[in-house]
Amino acid sequence: MFLVLFLSVFLDFAWKNGIFAPRGISKGIILGIIRIFLALSVVVWHLWGHALPFTANGYNAVILFFIISGFYMSMVLNSKYLNAPVTNFYFARALRIYPIYLVILALTVWFLDATGKPLPLPATTGGWLFATSSNITIFGIPWLGDANWLAIPPAWTLAIELQFYLAAPFILTRRLWVCVAVLLGLVALRLSLLDQEFTSWRYTVPRADWCFFMLGAVSHRVGLFVMDDHTRKRLGWMSVAILPTAAFLCGIPVVKDLDRPELWLFYLLFAASIPFIFAISARSRIDRLLGDLSYPVYVSHWLVIGFVGHFTDFFYRYVPYDYHREGNIVLVSLAAACLHFGFERPIENFRQRLSSASGHARSAPSLARHRAPARAAAPAE
Repeated sequence: MFLVLFLSVFLDFAWKNGIFAPRGISKGIILGIIRIFLALSVVVWHLWGHALPFTANGYNAVILFFIISGFYMSMVLNSKYLNAPVTNFYFARALRIYPIYLVILALTVWFLDATGKPLPLPATTGGWLFATSSNITIFGIPWLGDANWLAIPPAWTLAIELQFYLAAPFILTRRLWVCVAVLLGLVALRLSLLDQEFTSWRYTVPRADWCFFMLGAVSHRVGLFVMDDHTRKRLGWMSVAILPTAAFLCGIPVVKDLDRPELWLFYLLFAASIPFIFAISARSRIDRLLGDLSYPVYVSHWLVIGFVGHFTDFFYRYVPYDYHREGNIVLVSLAAACLHFGFERPIENFRQRLSSASGHARSAPSLARHRAPARAAAPAE
């Protein structure tokens, strides 16, 4: 508790005196750090088989990503896409998700074939068509009958996210009370599954996860009621000080039931903090870069780990075995950087120019008296 109070006082002093940003503008790279931290937590989870003391467990890392995604979707839908055709939003989402995914998918299928371990698929024609189309379009992944038919195992989260995108324009632009009602309904739907095993029915099933997107979306709308920029940034730095301690006390590295009370308290605290952490991160290019790297890290790590594992003697000939996993994290990060700068960034620049061409959107009627804060890129923005 003393540490939290000390950090809060120090960060408030630093903000007032411009320690974290020159020229009197408060900047931070906190949201980008959170996003890359969550992506790397998933990598650690798949390498070690458990969380390390300073990382989140894989289950909670994904859930927190869902909350961040919901926040960003509410923000962009209530600003630049508000008066644009809904197809503009869908096309922007597709350009964000599919190009790098399809590249990794093609490389994964090629690698599996080249190493004599081709991707197994159903024997029936109908099953083969469904499994193939699900791997390409992503949408049908949660309903694949066998996890071995999935070329990129982490892609199931992308399927749930894309399903949320389909409904988002018709929900997130409604009045706040409508969004809250939808959130409560989805939370009730999730809690109705409490008697089911949490690693399947309350983790990979879409209807159990949609509530987290809505939690992030509602946090964005509620956060707009705090209009003073000074107050938003002060709350942001206080959140930065409090969240790590809260995560530790609530057992984020520990794998237990995902709906235990202390975890739900953390989900609520995390969601409530995002609008204000965004306020101190929105103008930072470094924050944007870190956040942009989180997606290629997440979607490519399975292939990179498999590729490096197949050629272990080449990559780790002079590296002790105890450091192979740390080396994999470095190689995943390097591969993600290459994908981002060599492939993803040109597409992202095109996507941003395309979205800007739709014009400046006005605020929603229910939000007319609020000004949305400056925008930064997100894993799903």
